[in-house]
Amino acid sequence: MPYNKMAHENYFKAVTLLNERFSKFSSPNSWADNIIAASKHLESREDWGLFYMYLANPKGFDYDAALEQVRMVDDVDEENKFELDDRLCQVVTRNGNSDECVIHVKLRSQDDEKSAV
Repeated sequence: MPYNKMAHENYFKAVTLLNERFSKFSSPNSWADNIIAASKHLESREDWGLFYMYLANPKGFDYDAALEQVRMVDDVDEENKFELDDRLCQVVTRNGNSDECVIHVKLRSQDDEKSAV
């Protein structure tokens, strides 16, 4: 199902600028600068996700398919509701002020089980 492309205007600005910069500055030494300059237009998680997917495969990129994948990931993040078995514990590590975090699911040690009882 096609989505309103105007909702991702910043993504399209970033891709246009990226392609313009790659045309002007095509040296591998310029790639990081090109990506940084182009990505300054990105604001939403969806736009960032689309941009990363575009970078991974610019010639084979399918906007509608990528948008569906980005939205599915956001849905999973929002619905991240599950109960762990009593033998498991969850350790969450956040990366500074970003939305990024790492979740480790570990077996509880015997000491943890004893203290929980």
